[in-house]
Amino acid sequence: MNDIHIKNLTTDSRQVKPGDLFIAVPGLTVDGRAYIEQAIKNGTVAVVTERKLIGHIAARFFSNPSEKLPVIGITGTSGKTSVSHFIAEIMSYCERSCGVIGTLGTGIFSEKQRFKEIRISHDEKPDKTTHDYTTPDAIAVQRTLAALQKQNVSAVAMEVTSHALDQNRVAGVEFDTVIFTNLTRDHLDYHPDMQTYGEVKKKLFTEFQAKQSIINLDDAFGRVLFTELKALNKTGRVLGYSCHKIPPVPPFSKGGNNVVIADNVVLDKHGIRATVKTPWGEGELRSHLLGLFNVSNILAALTAVCLQGVPLNAVLKAIKAISTAPGRMMRFGGNTEMPLVIVDYAHKPDALALVLEALRGHCVGELWCVVGCGGDRDRGKRPVMAAIGERLSDHLYLTQDNPRTEDPTQIMAEMIQGLKNPTKVIVEYDRAKAIDSAIKNAKAEDIILVAGKGHETYQIIGTEKMPFSDKLVVEAALERRMLCLL
Repeated sequence: MNDIHIKNLTTDSRQVKPGDLFIAVPGLTVDGRAYIEQAIKNGTVAVVTERKLIGHIAARFFSNPSEKLPVIGITGTSGKTSVSHFIAEIMSYCERSCGVIGTLGTGIFSEKQRFKEIRISHDEKPDKTTHDYTTPDAIAVQRTLAALQKQNVSAVAMEVTSHALDQNRVAGVEFDTVIFTNLTRDHLDYHPDMQTYGEVKKKLFTEFQAKQSIINLDDAFGRVLFTELKALNKTGRVLGYSCHKIPPVPPFSKGGNNVVIADNVVLDKHGIRATVKTPWGEGELRSHLLGLFNVSNILAALTAVCLQGVPLNAVLKAIKAISTAPGRMMRFGGNTEMPLVIVDYAHKPDALALVLEALRGHCVGELWCVVGCGGDRDRGKRPVMAAIGERLSDHLYLTQDNPRTEDPTQIMAEMIQGLKNPTKVIVEYDRAKAIDSAIKNAKAEDIILVAGKGHETYQIIGTEKMPFSDKLVVEAALERRMLCLL
């Protein structure tokens, strides 16, 4: 039998062209096997129906780009986007280009453009059906890594979600480094329970032979994972990082060549100061970012970049200049006449709590919070989110996020169930009006958190994406307040 020449790979039967290989596997809502006949009519020369094979086939088709390009995979409930962007920004500052694959798309960080979308040729475009995933499908992952390799990046920082691990989207990727940030409640509309969620996350460290693993030791699941990985005694190096005091028990108390620590952490209006102790020496860490969780994110990025051979002094110098990822702790206002307004993507209980606790440490006035919950998603977190907002802020606005196809009044009712004193909470379904009201009523010394949507430029109402940007709404509201002062 003669070998078959494959021209391209696709999971979309509508995009099949003569000579293509059609991947026909069950998805969350569509079963690709139902479209095999259409793919054959369009000219497919072969069909694959086994999901586990896709990544390895795609890796071979694109000449195994991760064998030649260091790929840094980041997983965890929160922090994936920030850590990936910090890695890319630090490396760029140190004159080593770095690609990013994740929630905000695929690109190469540059000082001028901050984040430059990568150009993929017409023949290399990912299937439209997979473009919106934080971690693309297995074919798109390999196609994108190959495109980044062609642009001669030094490394790639890639967010790896639990969905991606469960669905084998990163199969075939040879990771140089893998990072664990934390594990808290999320995606229980997909995973049956937290134990399953954690075990899926663990796959990145146990089923892939990464050269180096970096683990957050301030997270309970992370400490267990660190201990397990050390006990496995694999050839890969295992490092931990912490911005709290490490428990005085092995293996954490050893420090030295396997733990990165931020000591004497100071949070003030200027940002972050700390002393870092690493396997590569000690130094002073300074950043204008806010919050202890950003200290943790910075430590993860610092460790990853140092493992790529960048000197610690150069990394610490770069950290002074790094900015937040789009939609993460973005700052607006904050002068002598305006409250400081923070726009953040925090849409999960732990993330909301972390941000509010971080801002409380920087706030000399009162703390305001504007937050909602999305429709068609984990309903259990709705009262929890409201309870956190009520407990950790002085003024709470409950509003819409992305209601999707759910009745907004039902979403709001479930949030209100978490409140101890509903009469003190302002309910405003119009998100723009809620943001405007908070900015209008806050004092100059106050801080306002607008949480949940971050970088998003739309609001999903029903099945439509309507233009909406927290950033633009905040800027307009601050401008109106300024005009009233003139």
